[in-house]
Amino acid sequence: MDQAVDKFWRWLLKNDVLIRRVLGEGSPEKQAELKEHFDRKILELGKFTWEITPGEMKTYALIISPNRNADSLQKTRDIVRVAPNMPHWEWHYAKPANTLLEPLKIYDNNLDPLFVYPENWKIELEKEQVFVQADELKSLDPETQEYVLDLVVSSFFGEAFRIEKIKRIVYS
Repeated sequence: MDQAVDKFWRWLLKNDVLIRRVLGEGSPEKQAELKEHFDRKILELGKFTWEITPGEMKTYALIISPNRNADSLQKTRDIVRVAPNMPHWEWHYAKPANTLLEPLKIYDNNLDPLFVYPENWKIELEKEQVFVQADELKSLDPETQEYVLDLVVSSFFGEAFRIEKIKRIVYS
């Protein structure tokens, strides 16, 4: 993985100005092309997802996510640990916490679209367990319930915290 990681960071350093230009003022076509480049580059590192968001301290943040997978979390940490220091970028090895939960569009077992509105859920952390009250999930099949609960809890507490500290999600 080390060679692929080094290659990725060298690519980003080399293309930084162009990437920022496309992000800031690129056409939808150029932005889609940039997304495809990042998709390929990140997948060369592993089965990770990624996103570019406004940074907390710098203009942009690149988040390389382990996809809520405990085995991949250390790999994303290692990737970010060797990231170059760049004036317009900050790096994250997992999705940060976001307590402003937005509606989600998901698909159930029948591939029917569903909208979930977690902003009204009651979410409480107690030791290594999270208790969630969400009446709207009662109509979902158990597999979809579990997926949505994990997604929302990961977003609410942050992906790394979810992976490392939360052992169980209790739904009522």
